[in-house]
Order: sequence, then C-alpha cells, then structure tokens
Amino acid sequence: MIDKVSAELQKYRQVDELQKYKADRIMNILGEFRATKLVIRAPKSGKEQEIVFIPQKVADRLREYARQKCENPNDRTFPISYETARIMVLNAGRMVGIHLSFP
Repeated sequence: MIDKVSAELQKYRQVDELQKYKADRIMNILGEFRATKLVIRAPKSGKEQEIVFIPQKVADRLREYARQKCENPNDRTFPISYETARIMVLNAGRMVGIHLSFP
C-alpha cells in the first residue's frame, strides 16, 4: 500500500514538474513575440480573474483606445454586450465567406 501511494506521489511530482516546464517554455516563446499579459477582472466565466496574452502591438493600440474612450477606471472599454460582439463577428465571417459557430 505504501509503495502504491509513493508511486502516485512520484507521478504527481512528475506531472507538476512537466507543467512548470511547459509554463516556462510558453513564457519564453511569448517573450520572443513581445506578448503582454492582460488580466481580465470578473470575467463572465465566474472566475475571479482570467489571464490572456496579446501581442505588444495590440496592447499598445488597446491602451491608446482606452485612453481616448474611458474617462474613469470603471468605464467599460467596449460599450457592447457579448451577444452584440458575437453577432458582429458572425456577420464579418459571412462577409468574407467563413462560417463561424459559437457554443
């Protein structure tokens, strides 16, 4: 029984090390592309926050857009709902001949 538990613990340690390695490698690759970490507070997923990585050029444009459009920190960056954004993406896809589906 102890050997079984010890083997399971060793397996979890290996998985943990592999995940750390993968995370480090992803960060190195993203760093090569000058990615920026974007923290989304109170996302619709119900989590406290989510982290996404966007290209530096997109981050710069988003920052400039927010400076122009948002007067105070609590303003929404894009004053549209998820459903409106979804419809806009679907319509754009139709215009270029791409069929998109959302869950």
